[in-house]
Amino acid sequence: MRTLKLVEGTDEREPTMARTSTKKDNRERARQRRAELDAERAQRDAAIEDAASTFFDASDARDELLAKLDAIDLDRALAIQALVELKETNPRIAQLLDVPAAEVRRLRELSAAPAATESAPTVDAEETDGHRDAEGQAA
Repeated sequence: MRTLKLVEGTDEREPTMARTSTKKDNRERARQRRAELDAERAQRDAAIEDAASTFFDASDARDELLAKLDAIDLDRALAIQALVELKETNPRIAQLLDVPAAEVRRLRELSAAPAATESAPTVDAEETDGHRDAEGQAA
């Protein structure tokens, strides 16, 4: 094991302690750099989480609005169905309500859809625990 090193151009000898101290300095530099990179990554991760959270909040709000719009459209469809039952024609309903005839047709189809589903009642399996009686009705 070498403990002394000859410094070029002099007769002085440098102890190996200087080399050890340089290794410690380099390790400290490496730790510092890693800490900087880790901090940058943590900031990036936080920004990613914020953006994703904002998206999910907006998606939830959108879903709520779509559900409200569906309910409103159903009310509109039922009103149009009432006009149809009063023997109003699609062109006349469109003119009366100041909406395109295509919208009247769409809402008429929408009002017919719930009637079709109401004629065949459905019950969630969770509500009945999946049990049915002999006639196939939820127990």
